Amino acid sequence: MNKFLFLMILILILFVGCTEIKTPPPAIEKIGDKIIKENEELNFIVKVKSIEKDNLIYNVENTPKGAIFNGNQIILKVESMM
Repeated sequence: MNKFLFLMILILILFVGCTEIKTPPPAIEKIGDKIIKENEELNFIVKVKSIEKDNLIYNVENTPKGAIFNGNQIILKVESMM
């Protein structure tokens, strides 16, 4: 009886105690619509939230011509399209 009880407790600890805690991935805060005129500079900060308050490292790929990504700041100068 004691061996059976010990075995059942061991099985419960192994299978019930090993559930994986899932946290949502970091999320980029919405930037929203921006309106600028030709030859003006658009400058905004990218903010990312992590529930676990992790220090995050991120980058930007496929930026438009003339865009600069520096840390969490994006600078874009829109030139005349004509």
